[in-house]
Amino acid sequence: MRADGSLDHTEETLGEMDVVAASVLSAIGQERERMTQCIIRAMRNRYATVQSRTRTGT
Repeated sequence: MRADGSLDHTEETLGEMDVVAASVLSAIGQERERMTQCIIRAMRNRYATVQSRTRTGT
């Protein structure tokens, strides 16, 4: 997902997928409230079936 919570594929492409993982990547450093809103927005997308977080660092 993008930093604003939108997904980075078109609705058409997302609609063709069996599973859509909304993964936190670029927004990971945002403050808590903004990050929460980002995740909520992503999960409201009708094609998002899984929410995940990419681990960074060690």
